[in-house]
Amino acid sequence: ATEEETVVTITPTANSSTGHAATVPSSVSMRKGDVFQVSSHNETSAGTDLTGSKITSNKNIAVFSGHQCAYVPEGIVGCNHLIEQMPPITSWGEIFIVGKLFNRSKYTVRVLAHQDNTQIYVNSELVGALKAGEVYENSELTGNASISSSHPVLVAQYSQGFLNSDHVGDPMMLLVTPTEQF
Repeated sequence: ATEEETVVTITPTANSSTGHAATVPSSVSMRKGDVFQVSSHNETSAGTDLTGSKITSNKNIAVFSGHQCAYVPEGIVGCNHLIEQMPPITSWGEIFIVGKLFNRSKYTVRVLAHQDNTQIYVNSELVGALKAGEVYENSELTGNASISSSHPVLVAQYSQGFLNSDHVGDPMMLLVTPTEQF
């Protein structure tokens, strides 16, 4: 929280460590400088991804998202701590350029929708339509790519784990800035 008397409402996509059920909103009151952490109830089993959880507040807040030992893609050995500050939805965009990572044969992207019926395109090819809070994931990208959408989205790019055949380091995550922000 950046201000006194901040009320944050969280609607998690999975059962949370704070005892709140998936899809059920809960609120917490915070003072300036307070931090409130939410993780999935059991981070080692399926159905615990909090991606797409809705977070709103009556005042300005900062939201960080990550994982203490992410495997990218799922099941590829070589985990790492990933964390990024999430931008507000007002700064999401519809056009993204994603670059091939140096010394990597392929990489993963995740595209998060905020609105229903968000169409996702990779290199001008329609690859899916998402509901609000849903994610499109592609772990087979091998070169530079253009990602576009019919409504604003958030795009994250990931290097893959050590055993994806490259044998180069552990995963890392970066948020891709939409071209509209340049």
